[in-house]
Amino acid sequence: ADTASVSCASVSSVPRVRPTQQRRSRQKRLEDDFLRELDMLEEREERLQVWSKKREMARAELNPLERLSSDSHDAVGTLRITVHEGESLAVRDLNGFSDPYVRVVVGGKTGETRVVKRSLNPRWEQTLLFRGVSSREIIHVFCFDKDTMKKDDRLGQVDVAIADILRLGAQSAANSVSWDGWFDLEQIETGSLRLSFVYEADGVEVAGGRTSTPEDPLVQAGARTRSPLDFDTRTERVRRSEGGMIHGTLTLQLKEAADLPPRDSNGKSDPFVEVVCGKQRRKTKVKSKTLNPAWNETFTLQITDAETADVTLNVYDYDVIGKNDPMGDVSINVADLLEVDQMDEWLELQNVESGTIHVVAS
Repeated sequence: ADTASVSCASVSSVPRVRPTQQRRSRQKRLEDDFLRELDMLEEREERLQVWSKKREMARAELNPLERLSSDSHDAVGTLRITVHEGESLAVRDLNGFSDPYVRVVVGGKTGETRVVKRSLNPRWEQTLLFRGVSSREIIHVFCFDKDTMKKDDRLGQVDVAIADILRLGAQSAANSVSWDGWFDLEQIETGSLRLSFVYEADGVEVAGGRTSTPEDPLVQAGARTRSPLDFDTRTERVRRSEGGMIHGTLTLQLKEAADLPPRDSNGKSDPFVEVVCGKQRRKTKVKSKTLNPAWNETFTLQITDAETADVTLNVYDYDVIGKNDPMGDVSINVADLLEVDQMDEWLELQNVESGTIHVVAS
């Protein structure tokens, strides 16, 4: 009996936690947890503010063209794309070759290179000019095999964002960025293209950034520092008449032609070129019995209004008796030459079944 009474006494002596005390304890823990989370949020907000200030300071060091690649700002400018060459293109013809050309589409505008026949490693060295191009656009570069009897075969494509050009390119002038490289063709088993991009933003001046040097790929590819129109620079680079028209001299070099059509019974031609600019006419020498003539002749033309002038190159097969046979023609807009440092291109002849001509304007 004594033992039972001791046990009951010891059990009754254990303190009991009332329900009210349990609620208060749980509420205290919740308040402490809330305060800790609030402190963590305040610390996180402070870190975000510091990070934001550092980001703004870093962005302030960027030049305006670099900011275009990261801002939502939509700039407009001029885009020049030089299609240099291709390598290891896919075979699409029965002769084991292809007849490749390149088509560029950007912002609803389209440009094409000439066709290089029977080649898997073509060389174009052609520059395509696009004005009024948004910095948000994607450049679509398609390579095709030219077919006369059916739809042209695709040889792959490359997509390049102008934002990437602004971000990765080298500053080549006060308001332009250039980027050059080899690009693997996609959606095809083989092939790559070497391309140069130059984007010049309208109304943007760059106060810093990396400036291209003579070792840069685009400079090595033939970029020059003087204007293609060799204006009198004694007082100003471009002279204007009283009516505001740009005038000066244009030096035009006709180097060679390739794949001209045969016009004589011997399967050859005797080609020459007639240069027409307004009332001015010049002629090269006749190259006998060839479809791939080399003239290397230079002409100087007086330009009275560069913004409206055209230079037309007419290629003929010389005949001793009868009228000379036309072998195609191509026109050059002098205003376009004002936008580039130098034009050194193979131009595809129009109004003829085949043929290209190599022209240098400086």
